[in-house]
Amino acid sequence: MSERSKTSNHSLYNENSESYVLNTTRFYDYNYDEETISAVTEMGFVPATEPIPKDPKQVLVTPGEHPVSNEGEVNIPWLAYCSIRFLADRHSLLPFPYPHGMVRDKLFAFGYDVKVERFNDGESLPKRVEFIASEERMLKSPSNPNILRFQENAGARFYPEPPLSDGFIRAVYSVRRSTNMLGITLPLEFRYQQFEELENGKSKAQFEYVGVADKVETVSAVREVLQEPGNYYYIDRRFRHDRKLVNSISYNHDSRTPPPVSSARLQKIFQEVLKAPHDLASRFPFIAF
Repeated sequence: MSERSKTSNHSLYNENSESYVLNTTRFYDYNYDEETISAVTEMGFVPATEPIPKDPKQVLVTPGEHPVSNEGEVNIPWLAYCSIRFLADRHSLLPFPYPHGMVRDKLFAFGYDVKVERFNDGESLPKRVEFIASEERMLKSPSNPNILRFQENAGARFYPEPPLSDGFIRAVYSVRRSTNMLGITLPLEFRYQQFEELENGKSKAQFEYVGVADKVETVSAVREVLQEPGNYYYIDRRFRHDRKLVNSISYNHDSRTPPPVSSARLQKIFQEVLKAPHDLASRFPFIAF
């Protein structure tokens, strides 16, 4: 399989009390052959159940309100500008905002206690967020349903070994400058710092990002993520099997909105991919965390 991709953007939708995030990616040189599909299936990916159109616009459908399927560059801006609803009552489930990868690929993404300081206004964005390694959460993180499961990481999921000491501050997000618009405080400049744990237990600065808002303005309506008409190739992560290595299903769809989970067509595709191998890490229920 060869692929080159360009991530565009994402948006949150809530229809019929079902929240999901759309992450859009245009793929080029996306080629499969029968041998590759077989290998991909063994690794835990869902094979292409329908032909992939030429120069497709790929859409990842992620259940919930966090774009855990997207590339890392969206995680910190999402925290800065889009996390009000998520942080309102679920900040303890906030995944680590990997700047260089997808949250779903990281076994210990949900292994942190999150200390959040918010602005004083009612519905407020975070002013400062600390990600503190938690041994208890690290042990539970690999079994989080948002984590992608493969045969290759079954052992690590079954016997997780926390990579950081309990209580180590791994990263800090903080707002440097802000403004108030329509009663909501918005960051104009924010900083993300990530730290490395040394053998002596001390920390060392690993890298830092600074984000600056060029312009803040009101709009009459939010721009649709999927604006171009045509056929879309959906990777739908709302479909996951607890015991089989099925992380998602894939299908072609000519609408900018994915069908509901109850769709007979999607349910049929889901049943077809259940021939995937069992998840070895889930075959021992007494290990449940």
